Amino acid sequence: MTPHIDSLMTQIKANQKVQFDEIDRKLEEHSKPKMQYLFVKLSVMENRISQMQESNIISPIQELDRIDDEIKARLEDQVISEYLNSPSAKVYQGKILQKETFVFSSYTEASEKRKSFLISKN
Repeated sequence: MTPHIDSLMTQIKANQKVQFDEIDRKLEEHSKPKMQYLFVKLSVMENRISQMQESNIISPIQELDRIDDEIKARLEDQVISEYLNSPSAKVYQGKILQKETFVFSSYTEASEKRKSFLISKN
């Protein structure tokens, strides 16, 4: 082969390698499970001595590779059960007024939303 053809063949092989590397990277990216982050917020009412007191119970953030309705239901039931079996709920006749479940694609988003319920602005 002539030097010109050798040079062209080298360029073609280099381009093919770049293309195959890009395909491999995309396949790997799609095969990795995308983590999701979930927490549950309960609004509860407790009978504190002579007055009713409303408060929020916030679960820790759960990191899962997939979240479907089945998994959400199990985690919600777990958080509800933990609250209803807690000393506070038993002593002060705690009642759950509302349940909200939050799902995020990044831990940062989940953490920011969770903190908005935990940190008082006053």
